[in-house]
Amino acid sequence: MKHFILLSAVYCLLSTLLTGCAGSRAYQKQEIDRLRSRVAQLESEVELRDKRMREMNESLSGKVQMQYRPSESKEPSVKEIQVALKNAGFDPGALDGKFGKKTKQALISFQKARGLEPDGSAGKKTWAKLGQYLQK
Repeated sequence: MKHFILLSAVYCLLSTLLTGCAGSRAYQKQEIDRLRSRVAQLESEVELRDKRMREMNESLSGKVQMQYRPSESKEPSVKEIQVALKNAGFDPGALDGKFGKKTKQALISFQKARGLEPDGSAGKKTWAKLGQYLQK
């Protein structure tokens, strides 16, 4: 009789454990399916955002169509120089108003292409030719 009670108790325990494991497996499968669905949804969102970014980059890759009023002083601002260089086909880098390496290199390239002294400075002669591209 003791063996029967002991075997019954072991059977109940094993049955509970196995059912719990099976239930746990079913829950894990549901959770995995839910996570896979969420990953697919996020991948779709990323693809859509990537597409939008490519479209924006393509629309901005042409000539800069920004127009700036000439500055109050007789000398052009760095941003005006950058916009004019970009419109003339010379990449000054970011149009940030900072006269960095890329802006200087673009200005020197412009000067060489136009037969000007390649000094990297937007003096009167350089600006006379470069300023034409400010509003194009």
